[in-house]
Amino acid sequence: MSCLRRKRILCCSASLISARYHPSDCQVITLSADGRLSYWELSSGQEVRALSVDKHREVTAMDVDGAGEKIAVGSEDSSIKVNGANSIGK
Repeated sequence: MSCLRRKRILCCSASLISARYHPSDCQVITLSADGRLSYWELSSGQEVRALSVDKHREVTAMDVDGAGEKIAVGSEDSSIKVNGANSIGK
């Protein structure tokens, strides 16, 4: 079963900052301007996880490593936080 059947799946809570493919889970991870990081299931188009990555700084960028294990989030103060994909928000 292919995970890439849908052409449009997302609806973010604020302006979209970044969207990256998560290679091991057939998901797209999005970051919106309000600091919300969301995981979207490609096969269903459903949001399966959402959390806030930074409540005190404006987020400006996000990337996922090639294995889908680490997520880096950049903020307006020029800081970058790197976390495990499963440990953000904990």
